[in-house]
Amino acid sequence: MQIAGQDVYDATQPLMINITEQDIIKGKGKDPGACAAAMAAMRSLGATKARVHLSRTYIELDPSAMGIKSRKSKVWMRYQTPISLTKEMIALDRGGKFEPGAHRLGAPHKFHKLKPPKPAIQLGKRKKRNDKATKTHPQRGNRAIYHRTANVRSRGANI
Repeated sequence: MQIAGQDVYDATQPLMINITEQDIIKGKGKDPGACAAAMAAMRSLGATKARVHLSRTYIELDPSAMGIKSRKSKVWMRYQTPISLTKEMIALDRGGKFEPGAHRLGAPHKFHKLKPPKPAIQLGKRKKRNDKATKTHPQRGNRAIYHRTANVRSRGANI
């Protein structure tokens, strides 16, 4: 995965960020790169950029400081955004107030880690596709309807 041509790596250790009143004053709602949490992440790590989304947080860092071998001058580290911070961002994005506090950005769980790219040629037996588009499953019935939080920052890491 890449963001603006720079490589993205999964974090291996959690990160604590402390959001202060100054971060809240400087921050803007509905902007993943300029919200209070992004300001706090940049301040605490000395990073140049940070993008805090509802489920993931991306922080741009120098690869040599993180022990990563890369030809590029900057890389993005990917963290999981905690639920406590997600709720604060939703409140801010909807016109409420962001409260100062400490939040722990976690390293992605093993099932949420970035996957290596698939090979160009798929080897093995090809699966048959069912041409019928259905919204039901023979054993499970109708698909579950998922709620998407509305009126908050945009989704996705790319600008």
